[in-house]
Amino acid sequence: MRSRRSGPGRGEPGGPVSEPRSPFLTGIFSIGSFVLAGAVFLVLREKAVTVAVTMGLIALVAPILWLLVSAMRPALPDRTCPSCNRESLRLLVPGVREGVRCPACGFQDAEFYVPYLIDVDDALDEEDKAKAAS
Repeated sequence: MRSRRSGPGRGEPGGPVSEPRSPFLTGIFSIGSFVLAGAVFLVLREKAVTVAVTMGLIALVAPILWLLVSAMRPALPDRTCPSCNRESLRLLVPGVREGVRCPACGFQDAEFYVPYLIDVDDALDEEDKAKAAS
């Protein structure tokens, strides 16, 4: 199976490498965040309990909300054709995960795999039939 990536990825020979951050810059950002937190505490110290409870609730609810949204959001395939860059990729053979075709430009590849395309291809077939009938 070939992937949609066209070049070496991060960590692979010849792939992109990020420059390491300087320890000085990292230290400055760390100290700056502590100074900011201290300043917020000094400004809001009369309401420290309210601020602490609010921050605790945010720290508790935000990851749970992120997990729920991430799990319930449907995954959509990238249907962009590598040849013509239109969003029109379809399965080469309905019901078979590997192999795609592009009705717009005629591109076909029997080994190309697009994750989740099999899940939406049936709906696309129904749309095409409805357009042809009208």
